[in-house]
Amino acid sequence: MGTDVTSRLDRIAQKAAARRDTSEVRFAAYRQRDGLAWEWTQEGARELYFVASTTKLATTAIVLQHVHEGRYTLETPAASLLPQGTLDGVATLDGRDLSGDVTVEHLLSHTSGIADYFESPGRDGTTLAVELTQGDVASDPHSALDRVRGVALAHAPGDTAKARYSDTNFQLLQLIIEELDEAPYAQVCRERVLSPAGMDASFVFTEADIGRYDEIAPFLYGRETMRIPQAMASFGADGSLVSTTRDQIAMIRAFWDGTLVPQALLERATTTWRPMFFPLSYGTGVMRYTLPRAMSGLRAMPPMQGHSGASGAVAFWIPDLDAYVVGTVNQFKNRSIAFQVLPKIADALR
Repeated sequence: MGTDVTSRLDRIAQKAAARRDTSEVRFAAYRQRDGLAWEWTQEGARELYFVASTTKLATTAIVLQHVHEGRYTLETPAASLLPQGTLDGVATLDGRDLSGDVTVEHLLSHTSGIADYFESPGRDGTTLAVELTQGDVASDPHSALDRVRGVALAHAPGDTAKARYSDTNFQLLQLIIEELDEAPYAQVCRERVLSPAGMDASFVFTEADIGRYDEIAPFLYGRETMRIPQAMASFGADGSLVSTTRDQIAMIRAFWDGTLVPQALLERATTTWRPMFFPLSYGTGVMRYTLPRAMSGLRAMPPMQGHSGASGAVAFWIPDLDAYVVGTVNQFKNRSIAFQVLPKIADALR
């Protein structure tokens, strides 16, 4: 049975790698019930790859650890944990400053209403995502905030009818983490997430690592290679983690088995799911992928919990199968390719 499953999984990955708009494809899966472990790597692919926004799982783990330690609660106003003035002009609606209403949970759950510095137009009408298709751009949390300063909130903080994804939320969480732990995010992530999870090959890509850029699998925009080392060193808590498939399996297992996140807080993070953009919804720092049977082309796809990244990376737990799936297609423009692969892998793992 295991050989049949792994052969089917191999064919799924090979088909994804055969596309002209994927690069250095790799996937891995682990099924808890019988210990089935599978890895597939495109010939010549580098072991390291950018997981992009899958980094947010690590950031979520750190924040929930802070909460468990009693350093603040999910209801704590974010402004009270940051230097005075950090949120000035970032959380206004109809001329009112609502920065005091933005809580830690609003940031984690993308219900703050704060504009996305990455994919939404800033006050000058440009988007960083588009700029990066034309050349490399460096930033930091403060310049990210400056891009959206003066842009009105999409809704009042705490409007939970829908999650409005905003990378700015996690830039603010980075500032909170660094303020509370009195250390750079990369160091905190290593001490609180990577080391406890046994992710020995992984690291947060910073300016000090730019010389290692070519050790990491590149990703494409369509069929063109994007070369953006400064940008990848800038995203920090919302997208700068470099990892391997084995380390990503270790991370999501550690996330859900209680190694990184206390069970009570994990349950809170995954109890309420708010629609985001189909077929994704968002809990508290965690993404959920569900697909109607009519659209899967297969048997009904079991829901998956985890995260994805703009580089075409995915890392998900499938509770109904007690299985973990990670990987990347290294594609920025057509990142949905990875979501086309996931249902097929889930079906093979039944």
